Amino acid sequence: MLETKIIAEVIALGALCCNIAGYRQHCMQSFRVYTCFAMALLSTHFFLIDALAASIGCGLAVIRNIVSLRYNNWTITAVFVILNLAPMYWQLVYRDDSWLIVLAYAASIIFTVATLRFNSTSITMRKVFLTAEILSIIYVVLVGSIVGTIYNSFNIIVLLHRLYIAPKSPIP
Repeated sequence: MLETKIIAEVIALGALCCNIAGYRQHCMQSFRVYTCFAMALLSTHFFLIDALAASIGCGLAVIRNIVSLRYNNWTITAVFVILNLAPMYWQLVYRDDSWLIVLAYAASIIFTVATLRFNSTSITMRKVFLTAEILSIIYVVLVGSIVGTIYNSFNIIVLLHRLYIAPKSPIP
C-alpha cells in the first residue's frame, strides 16, 4: 500500500514537471500538448490512490486536449460535458461514492468548457481556470494527494501571477 502511494506521488511529480513546462508556453496549442501529458500522468496518479473521479476527469482531459488541437465547437464541448456527467452519476448512484466527487467533476467540466471554448490565454480564460483550480485543490487535499496539492497550488500561483502581477510588468 505504501509502495503504491510512493509510486503514485512520483508519477504526480512527472505531471508537475509537464505542467510547469506547459504554463511556460505562450501558444494555447502548445499549452494543450504539455497539459495532455500532465493529465495522463495525473490520471494514473489518481487511479493509484483510488481517487476515481479525478482519474476519470484527467483521463477525459487527455482526450479532450487532443481533440481540442483540431476541433473546438459547441457540439464537441457538449459531448465532453456529458462524458463527465455520466461517470459522476454512476459513481453517485451505483457506487454510492461521497458527494466529494462533485468537486472533481465540476472542476473537470469547467476546464473542459474553458479549454474547448477559448483559443488564447486570455484573462477571462485564466479566471475560469482559477475557479476550476480552486475546486480541484479542495478535492485533492481531501483525498490526500500530496503532489496533487502542490500541482494545484502551483497552478493557482501561476494564474494569480499572470492575472494580477504580470499585466503590470513591462516585460511580457
